[in-house]
Amino acid sequence: MTNQMNFAPISGQPSLRLRLASGYFILSGLMSLAIIAVGLIMAFTGTNEIRAAVFEHPIQTFLNAAIALGFVLAGYYLRKGSRLGGFIAIVVFLPPLAEAILGHDVRLGSLIIGAVGVIVIVSIWEELV
Repeated sequence: MTNQMNFAPISGQPSLRLRLASGYFILSGLMSLAIIAVGLIMAFTGTNEIRAAVFEHPIQTFLNAAIALGFVLAGYYLRKGSRLGGFIAIVVFLPPLAEAILGHDVRLGSLIIGAVGVIVIVSIWEELV
């Protein structure tokens, strides 16, 4: 038995923290996929600057889409209370943290989001099965 307060004792639902983490991952992933889709549409129909930005770095676009899909998958499995969701989330947050540790140029925002994401996953780890 844990000493943590269960905010959903009657319904049997996962805790509020777990539901918020799941919702955050799903919403972030879907928003990221939408932004990537708009960017790709603009690259094919828009100005030369946007086209050049996307086509000069196609691997970056692919990686961003993969990370966004990872967010959606992590949120889906976290909603089910599965540790697989926790593992996926940590893997999704590793690239900015690894780049910072290796000394590569990394955006501070990405580093902060990655660190906070890992802390959130660690805080709900006991609830995952």
